[in-house]
Amino acid sequence: MKSKILFIILGTFMITILAGCNSSLRNIEESIFSPTFSKTQTDIYKSFKKSLFNKNANLIYPKTGPNLLPIIISDINIDGNKDGIVFYSTEPDGYRKNININLLSQKDGNWISIQDISISALDIDKVFHININNKTFVIIGFIDFSLEKNFYIYEFNLNKLNFISSYKYEFLEIFDIDGDNKEDIIYSNNDNKGNIIVNLIKYDIERNLFSDISSLKIDPSLKFHINSTKGFSQRGDPTLILDFIGEDTSIYSQALYYEDDLLLNPIYLMGEKALKETKRFNRFFSKDIDLDGEVEIPSEIIVNGYDKEDHKLYFTIWKKHRDDGFHKVAQTYINTKFNYMVEFPEDWIDKITVKEESGDILGFYLYEGDLEKSTIPLVKIKTVLKSDDYSEFLDDGYIKISEHGRFRYLAKAFSHENYGITSLSIEEIIKLFKIYL
Repeated sequence: MKSKILFIILGTFMITILAGCNSSLRNIEESIFSPTFSKTQTDIYKSFKKSLFNKNANLIYPKTGPNLLPIIISDINIDGNKDGIVFYSTEPDGYRKNININLLSQKDGNWISIQDISISALDIDKVFHININNKTFVIIGFIDFSLEKNFYIYEFNLNKLNFISSYKYEFLEIFDIDGDNKEDIIYSNNDNKGNIIVNLIKYDIERNLFSDISSLKIDPSLKFHINSTKGFSQRGDPTLILDFIGEDTSIYSQALYYEDDLLLNPIYLMGEKALKETKRFNRFFSKDIDLDGEVEIPSEIIVNGYDKEDHKLYFTIWKKHRDDGFHKVAQTYINTKFNYMVEFPEDWIDKITVKEESGDILGFYLYEGDLEKSTIPLVKIKTVLKSDDYSEFLDDGYIKISEHGRFRYLAKAFSHENYGITSLSIEEIIKLFKIYL
């Protein structure tokens, strides 16, 4: 029953997102000439619209993936000439039953519509194109009327998109997971028992089709995929870290490798204890935080003094997954309001607490048994708008340490040589401060 309730709640949440935030229902004439579109995309749009004989058309914006615009320009078949693809619908908003794919090519400097394909679908999830052995494939993930997703594979040949095959999926990634310098298609679906199955398919040159190569099961307590992060293992092997919502609505991770002609999921094979090493309550995704190519997996522990508080705060612990288990890389506090992360020394984690103070100040304090008694500051981070005068904070000992977007970040370090923990200078705080997006 608990699992069914979770499915209903999350299903309703997904319907709300898809129905309420549909970016494809934008006013075309306003958006097409906005800075979002290049001159070439505008030229493509004008030629595309002529091919419809000025019939009304709503552009469809892919929701995720590397291509987020409804007009894609690329040398798809690597022949030196650019091609254009436009995703659109001619049906009125709210009554859409079909999505069209219009393929355009250049001839004598002009864009010419050469093909139009109609697919029964509500929206587009994501779009890729890959080149394998001098063949080009366009992969389009569609969302149907029951909010299920299917990706269609087209071969781009002789200036036409030719349908190859389609697959139902939950998540879809393009990634060279076997390291052979050819992009692979990795996707998941559900078996008849509700388990998530991850599949690897590759193009078979001899048979001229895509074939299933390997499949594996995700931990059965995980229900919905929410993020994928590509990286490499310590040995340099490609790895895909997958983040999921579990039955308890916490976030957990799995690791995907390819070895001896098989997909492997070592976190699942290591059992429940290994899975719990990846647990977090906040929606923090796996990320290469130290930029070394290996992806770190976050987990969380409650900040000292907040175990009995209604408003819980968490330290985020970042770990690398390796053959012998997890290796801690860093301990941080993430401020989600202003999108920054502060790393702190390992010997602080049991001895400090955090207070989100008025005036947009985050304070790190020596922990002395409870929050009220903990009044000795170690570091304070102040966030101000770039448009604001912050000279009074500079006079109070704050130093500017970073800026991003609309915000400027200031820090103040307090000397604490006698507290039995590492003392941080402003220079060290600058190195430990990162924008977190």
